[in-house]
Amino acid sequence: MLKSAASAAFDARIPSVQQPNDHIVPDDTIDITREICPMTFVRTKLKIERMGQGQVLEVRLKGKEPLENVPRSLTDEGHTVLINEEVAEGEGVHRLLVRVKG
Repeated sequence: MLKSAASAAFDARIPSVQQPNDHIVPDDTIDITREICPMTFVRTKLKIERMGQGQVLEVRLKGKEPLENVPRSLTDEGHTVLINEEVAEGEGVHRLLVRVKG
């Protein structure tokens, strides 16, 4: 599937992610698809604070603003975004896998 120039430009603003294999099993999951910023990051941060170093959190999110802000904010806090992928094509739902810093 070819990406439009606008889509490619949008993707360029998303923090780079490592591309490990797809066999990572998350330790916990949070669905913030119904949240709006800034609560998307607040809820994600609160979940991460209850996790251990090196654990992996799966974050399901939706919308342009959360897709830009949540991965960037997690990276700024020292966490590692392992995977950032669209999971519900046409619905705009994305899945992040985030390794808790440590």
